[in-house]
Amino acid sequence: ILTNKNTGLYYPLKYKTLDVLLDADEETDWSADFLEMFATGSEEEEEERDENTKPTLPIESYLGNYYCEMYGNARVYLEGEQMMVHLEPTEIFIGNLDHWQYNSWEIEFTKVASLPKGKVNFIINDEGNVEEMQIDVPHPDFDFTELELLRVD
Repeated sequence: ILTNKNTGLYYPLKYKTLDVLLDADEETDWSADFLEMFATGSEEEEEERDENTKPTLPIESYLGNYYCEMYGNARVYLEGEQMMVHLEPTEIFIGNLDHWQYNSWEIEFTKVASLPKGKVNFIINDEGNVEEMQIDVPHPDFDFTELELLRVD
């Protein structure tokens, strides 16, 4: 099953097709099952958030340049009062960062409508300095978790 859209539609369609082709004995409503699973997952994630937190360090401590050998440069900066990240090799990978909890921010790449919101986590070393930025945006075509964005300034 091929699709040119970032959607979960193909999951229930894939299993329904297998049921028909394999002449399954039991009728399963795959659409309802996946709808329930996706709804439950987002609620659980929302419950895990501790909204009464603030960043460990001052905002300025997270700003700066990061580098990944596989991808290149990334820059975290302020645009007015909005914290931003730009994965510089690609003009469209500019994202708004909104504080989520502790050293994590929610990221939204507004120029790429097919990308859902994700998370950016800043790793702080034993000396209390930011040493790495980790990005997790769930997407089947680009695995952001493979990027090892180390602080370079």
